[in-house]
Amino acid sequence: MLKELESPAAQDWILSKGLAQPSRSALANSPIFQRPGRESELNRVVFDGSGKIGGQVLPFKFAGYDGGDWQRPFNDALLAVITGKKTVDQAISDAQNQINRLVK
Repeated sequence: MLKELESPAAQDWILSKGLAQPSRSALANSPIFQRPGRESELNRVVFDGSGKIGGQVLPFKFAGYDGGDWQRPFNDALLAVITGKKTVDQAISDAQNQINRLVK
């Protein structure tokens, strides 16, 4: 499943739907970034900028919180389920516990 999600075709689809930035540098010249409109331009800027800091985009910040702190439990849960390290119920429970610690 991971190989399919990381395939050029899947990454192009993800980019075309605006779901996330692709993980393949080969898509840097994708025509999707050339579409008219602000969204395509901003996506291209983020994609281009991610290569300047080791291939990572820094998370947003709000109200004194690092956005990565809020996103990490969900990312960890998805990864654990996709790789078979946890059941869906266990991953959701662990993510909820991490979020609960953040709001206290």
